[in-house]
Amino acid sequence: MKATINNSVSELNYLLSNASKLLTFDIDCSTMPEKEVFHDRSILRCNNYLGDMFSILDTITMNPAIYWFEATNRNNAQLFLQALTAYRNSTKRLEEYTNSKGVTKSVFRVLPAENSNLHTFVDSKILYVGKSEAGFTKAHQLSDISGRMIAHLGYYPPPTTQGLQLFYWARGIKEKLTLSVVRFPELIPDSRNQTKEYLSILEKLYAIQLRPLCGMH
Repeated sequence: MKATINNSVSELNYLLSNASKLLTFDIDCSTMPEKEVFHDRSILRCNNYLGDMFSILDTITMNPAIYWFEATNRNNAQLFLQALTAYRNSTKRLEEYTNSKGVTKSVFRVLPAENSNLHTFVDSKILYVGKSEAGFTKAHQLSDISGRMIAHLGYYPPPTTQGLQLFYWARGIKEKLTLSVVRFPELIPDSRNQTKEYLSILEKLYAIQLRPLCGMH
């Protein structure tokens, strides 16, 4: 058992020490396009900063990643969280949804869980920390992390997939969020474990350090 624990710690340290260069993208929520424009393939998910962001994210197909959304300062972080809370408690969050079996019902668009970090960590300006596995969906021409970003932006049609859903509540805020992405090695040398088996632990470690203002870790 001790040898197994030591191996796991060593492999986790390897992943942390060999994380790829941080990628960052500025997201201006006030200029987010309408859903019809975003999904129009003829303009490749918008010829603007979102298109530039997805062109890079779609190349991350072999590496699991940790990502986070960050406000420019604490005051702006509180603005975003207040708007998110207002949407969370609004009837606008309730939508009609028809599932794959053809059953239509009213469901709430799923948001990250509330937590107490706003009151506990007064300097935090991190809105959310998340993870994505390696992979690429040919049918939709999306990497796994691009799919997660579509949900966070609020452009994923099914309301039952969790995400920040920025489209629905953040467009009235004339402040930017920064998306940061850290990629990890695809494989761990001389190990039977794959990186994805440590992904939840990596997410937890980043959340402990960054103290996101929503989401449970």
